[in-house]
Amino acid sequence: MISKHKLDNFNPKFLVVGCFIEHDGKILLVKRHKAKESGDKWAGPSGKVDSGETEIEAIIREVFEETGLHLDSEKLIFVEHSYVRFSTFDFVYVFYRYILNSKEKPHIRLSEKEHTAYKWMTPEDALKEDLMQDEDYCIKTAYHI
Repeated sequence: MISKHKLDNFNPKFLVVGCFIEHDGKILLVKRHKAKESGDKWAGPSGKVDSGETEIEAIIREVFEETGLHLDSEKLIFVEHSYVRFSTFDFVYVFYRYILNSKEKPHIRLSEKEHTAYKWMTPEDALKEDLMQDEDYCIKTAYHI
């Protein structure tokens, strides 16, 4: 369950950041490694914020680690600060959008420990994929679908 409002008895274990990277009207989705939480599910690049790290520093690091892309912090577009409840834990999730302005699709270098595939698709088509829990909410929120 995800909500833009704090849930009752909310007890977050950590803070997670995520980012929808856009190119030519399509967003980048990565498929989580089957050995990871929510394995074999699709989502935008995301990850936990490390101790002493800001949300912006974390999303720049996570996107680079997971895709090889370098983001400019000035071009990050804040979408929402949300509250997530999984069956066994709660966490705070902050997500962003980032628009790539290059004419050519960038080269993606996946972290093999974390992801097994990637693809570019419209936000509407992404909603038809086997998405990580609550990723549909995030896509709909980010793209006003």
